[in-house]
Amino acid sequence: MKRTVLPFCLIVVVLLMSCGHKKRTSQEPLKPLEVGVMATMDGLPFLVAADKGIYDSLGLKVNFTIFLNETDRDASFETHKLDGIVTDYTSAAVLQSKGIPLRSVMQNDCCLCLVTRVGGKMNSINQLKDINFCTSKNSFSEYAAEFVLHKAGIPLNMVNEPEINQIPLRLLMLQGGQIDATFLPDPYASIAMNIGSHSLITTGDLNINQSTTIFSRQTLKKKSESVKALIKGYNLAIDYLLSHPKSDWGNVLTNQLKVPENVIGLIALPSYRHAQAPDLGEVNKAIVWLKTKKMVKDEYTGTELVDSSYIENDNNPIQVREKIKKILKRHARRKYQ
Repeated sequence: MKRTVLPFCLIVVVLLMSCGHKKRTSQEPLKPLEVGVMATMDGLPFLVAADKGIYDSLGLKVNFTIFLNETDRDASFETHKLDGIVTDYTSAAVLQSKGIPLRSVMQNDCCLCLVTRVGGKMNSINQLKDINFCTSKNSFSEYAAEFVLHKAGIPLNMVNEPEINQIPLRLLMLQGGQIDATFLPDPYASIAMNIGSHSLITTGDLNINQSTTIFSRQTLKKKSESVKALIKGYNLAIDYLLSHPKSDWGNVLTNQLKVPENVIGLIALPSYRHAQAPDLGEVNKAIVWLKTKKMVKDEYTGTELVDSSYIENDNNPIQVREKIKKILKRHARRKYQ
């Protein structure tokens, strides 16, 4: 009997040491992230999570770079200046088809509005013939433009599609009558309508959503826990946005997205949900469209584009509310110390 006791004790000690080691490992500091977002509403929850101290409470340091056009955003990602970006499936597929190792880890909530030039008389998508319909190359806006033209039965050769990547420039040209229509995200769509543009239809009406967050494979390999914390903070920010008036978070719109104060009250939030797994149906539609545009090779399938493993089940709503209260109290104390 004595011979069996010693090995058993040793096993217990080893197991305890192993458990202790795992605990220390789980408490290692999270590695910082560099994330690029457009000055649009699909990235707002990330920015609110940073502003309200949610990421601080999770022990995550995130530096957000805000872009006004997709070209600069994608170039920063390609040159490894950013770990991840908020983009769309079309842009993500083009980047991956060029040999850039990346994964789409979540779907964001975004809505584009088809707005017309100030003073224009269009009131239906059936009137989109023989106009300057401005888009951004290989992006959600171009995808949505061709989607709505197909819905209206208008051939592409009956529309001039100038490509302008800078969202503020598209807004200015719309205001000046240099273009007739374009898809704009909020807050720019609300700004356009505030100065006299009209909205004909939205991507929500068309039931399409191409917005997603992607990360490089290297980041997912070396900073996976940080990416999980980023998404957790995103979900907490969604709960915050849906439970607090604009007066509590409007400063993010004015200070970071540069929204005029007189427009803030006009902006409607997208139908925000907790982070969703990438929509494979939307991914496939984007790839088929890109192939018709000859922007990706026929052999590109996109089977390695999506990684849904970072999406967790929603937390208990009561627990979430209590957690947000604690985070905001800690943030307020730090702010006034």
